[in-house]
Formats: sequence, C-alpha cells, structure tokens
Amino acid sequence: MGGDRISIDNGKVIINGEVMHELAVPDSRAQTPRSVTFPAYTVAEGEVFYLGDFRDQSLDSRAWDTLPQEGIVGEVTYIWFSQDFDRIGRRVE
Repeated sequence: MGGDRISIDNGKVIINGEVMHELAVPDSRAQTPRSVTFPAYTVAEGEVFYLGDFRDQSLDSRAWDTLPQEGIVGEVTYIWFSQDFDRIGRRVE
C-alpha cells in the first residue's frame, strides 16, 4: 500500500523491514534472479504494489510498476489454482 517499503532478498518478501514468510518463493520455484532479488522500493500514496504467485513468469509491479488503489474492485477469497495441489480450493484468510 502507499507508503510501504518493499524489497525481495534471497526470495523473501520484506515489507517495512518485516519478512513476510507467507509470500516467500520456495527454492524449487525460484529459477531466475528476478524471483530472488528486488531492490527496495517505496510505494507511492494511493498506489498498490502487486506480486504474482508464480514469480518467475509473473508480470507484476516489478515489471509494470504499481496500480492505483481505486482500480481494485475485488478481493481474494479462495485459491482457484496452484501448483501446490493442497492449496486449491482453500479459503484465503
């Protein structure tokens, strides 16, 4: 969100200095440098930084920049598809 500082170090997503373990890319799925490292970036007010869950192939804020917050019209409630089959159909809390 606006004002947050985000980076990726060794595949771990760090927001405002706190490692977000649930957003880390498993070593088995981090095949390119862009999944492992992203320099610190401060999100502009009114903007949202977004990351794809399949980081090697995702075109997200690392490639396209942030999105205006008012452009978000929904929220994630369930995992529809995942390479980790145990996550499919799970409710996102």
